Amino acid sequence: MTHRLTTQTAPAGSNSWAAVPLGVPLPGGLDELANQTLSFELPVTEDVRFAGAVTARLSFSSTEIDSFVLARLSRIDATGTAHQLSLGAVRPVARAEDTARSTSVEIAIDPGSREPLTPHEPVVLRFSLTPGPVQLRAGEILRLDLASRTDLVRKGPEDGYPQFDLPVPPYLARNTVHLGGESWLDLTAVTVRP
Repeated sequence: MTHRLTTQTAPAGSNSWAAVPLGVPLPGGLDELANQTLSFELPVTEDVRFAGAVTARLSFSSTEIDSFVLARLSRIDATGTAHQLSLGAVRPVARAEDTARSTSVEIAIDPGSREPLTPHEPVVLRFSLTPGPVQLRAGEILRLDLASRTDLVRKGPEDGYPQFDLPVPPYLARNTVHLGGESWLDLTAVTVRP
């Protein structure tokens, strides 16, 4: 399912995706009914350049005590071809920020802190995506994809992205992102001086 990204506060609401571990047997037809990715798109109306930190803040809940969240930011060109710009991931059970090691470009997660989710209760996930400069042209689309498995959002080595499967909890879950000013993506627009 695709939603509209906006530069304003989004209307209240939520949407979810199925977290299905790779290789888990599925009840018949579940893979056809349950979306395993959630997408948000922002049509670009004028040329813009972004550089620096890319930060996601998601109000997130799950039907389980843990899950895995991957976020991929892409540029969709005028021909409809997707070009990966940035990728980030977080395990909700290990969501505590390590402020002593965080920088202005990267949010460090405290590896020793674990706090299981309470099913259906929202928590805040704040994490970094890989930074990188990009110029978007009018008519292109900025796209954010959310999923719970690496293979659903990664590009391959042939695209210049050697990425590997990350371990995920071994059970099915329904993950939800809550909208309406609760979740956002932070990018820095830059002006190029002549």
